Amino acid sequence: MFKSIFAASGAKAPSLAEAYDRASATWHATISKFGFVEAYEDLLSLAGQRLPADRMRDLKVLDAGAGTAAFSLAFSRLFACPSFDLLDLSPEMLERGAQTLAAQGLTSDRLCCDIRDLSARPKRYDVILSAHLIEHVGDINEALGAMRSALAPGGLLVLAVSKPHWCTALVRMRWGHRAYRPAEMQTHLHANGFEAIDTYSFASGPPKRLSAGYIATCQS
Repeated sequence: MFKSIFAASGAKAPSLAEAYDRASATWHATISKFGFVEAYEDLLSLAGQRLPADRMRDLKVLDAGAGTAAFSLAFSRLFACPSFDLLDLSPEMLERGAQTLAAQGLTSDRLCCDIRDLSARPKRYDVILSAHLIEHVGDINEALGAMRSALAPGGLLVLAVSKPHWCTALVRMRWGHRAYRPAEMQTHLHANGFEAIDTYSFASGPPKRLSAGYIATCQS
């Protein structure tokens, strides 16, 4: 859909990275306005029940598809984690994400790459956060497989994923992403080595209509 709109007009479609670069200046204000940061905090408050309370500050955390680091910011507010790795295709989003965290006294390392590149990296994470990334990957199993390979045994995956809804269809006209029903996500997560999968329904506003949350543990 994203490319076909431009093709119909005779214009060249920007890459996904370019499109997010262009949106980066207002991205954080927009998702904050629509309640996504608070929604991520609600999801993470449940995920926190699976985290080791005695080593929160030592956790290795990756925010995959970080954008302006809203998911990392929510995580830091709840668990006082001081440092994050941010992964995104958009250099501008990564820059603004790093600035968002730095303004709160948090540090970050930036990975400007595709999620599938994680499979070739040696680092393993205790937690991977990912909001609305896998919908942009052609093969969801490649995305989940890369996350699985980057998690330490017993590591935690926390996802926010677009779900079918007429509001999602409107947003898709701009971004061209997919949407997955909770039952589909459960199946894909199981198939890629995740267990103890919980599905979370956001309470209100755009997050309730557009997304569902998932918490899963990487098999040991």
